[in-house]
Amino acid sequence: MNRIDIILEKEQTNTSKIFIYMLNGRFIAFGYSAYYTALLCPKVIASWSHTDASSSFVCICIPDEYLRLLSQKYPTLADDECIRITPPLNTYRQRDYFREWQEQQLHSTPKIDIE
Repeated sequence: MNRIDIILEKEQTNTSKIFIYMLNGRFIAFGYSAYYTALLCPKVIASWSHTDASSSFVCICIPDEYLRLLSQKYPTLADDECIRITPPLNTYRQRDYFREWQEQQLHSTPKIDIE
């Protein structure tokens, strides 16, 4: 299982955090983390991609200025694996709308290659 597949598996149980990973020189959020990021930073553009082992998934490449904004505004922890941001309660209470948002992104956003 490659790193992205491991991240996607973790995202399936993500209920309240934004996990941001550094991949190929870019800060990227996947799944629910991408959704929560889109709610907090609506100008950030979602994309989709896939791996050999997974079906298509949504992700967001987070520009430095938005990462700085998020980390200044919300509780943030960083380690060797990822950056963890705790969004406000009203953000992750919208979790039920994730599937609808994800389907919309898979059909209306550009594909990117992140591996």
